[in-house]
Amino acid sequence: MIRRIFLTAVTVGLMACVFHDPYRLGNRALEQRQYEEAVRHYQQALAEHPDDLRIRNNLGVAYLRGGHDDLAFQEFQKILARRPADAKAHFNLALVYYRQGLYDRELEEYRKTIELDPDHFDAHVHLGHASLAKGLEADAVREYEWVLKKNPNYLSALYNLSLLYEDRGRTQDALSLLERYRTLDPHGPWSAKAADRAAALRKRLSSHP
Repeated sequence: MIRRIFLTAVTVGLMACVFHDPYRLGNRALEQRQYEEAVRHYQQALAEHPDDLRIRNNLGVAYLRGGHDDLAFQEFQKILARRPADAKAHFNLALVYYRQGLYDRELEEYRKTIELDPDHFDAHVHLGHASLAKGLEADAVREYEWVLKKNPNYLSALYNLSLLYEDRGRTQDALSLLERYRTLDPHGPWSAKAADRAAALRKRLSSHP
């Protein structure tokens, strides 16, 4: 009985530590999309641990998601001044550039992220999207193919790569991707358009055996 009471007391004590840890409170607020509250907790955590780059990164993310692009930019730049090879900060900086409409710089930062962390999945996804938007179709194809090797069910990569394959005359490959897309997301916002495109591709293939 004594041992059980002791263990309970320890558990409660640990939970109390979590609830009073501003970094963890900031993370919880960030997950709940309470960005102003997250900023407040991260600022408190930084006051206690000014050299902790994890806290600074999350503060930048909270600023970015809360629409404070300039403040987010400052935090990510502070990280890179201390640690230039921080892939996470480069990726987040790319998101800031996207929000600011600086698309060439956005591309640069995604590429830098991948150079530092070749398996950074989100950087490959975003580089695919950004390359497609800029008309860099060969780059977009490369990135989407990489994404689908890692996750064959990634919807936006399936759909966009099907468009690129269709443009390149790879009709059967485009159709296969569309059919997979429709199987995975039969009632999604793009499902009707995917069905129309798939029907057109099947007709094209049947008329050119």
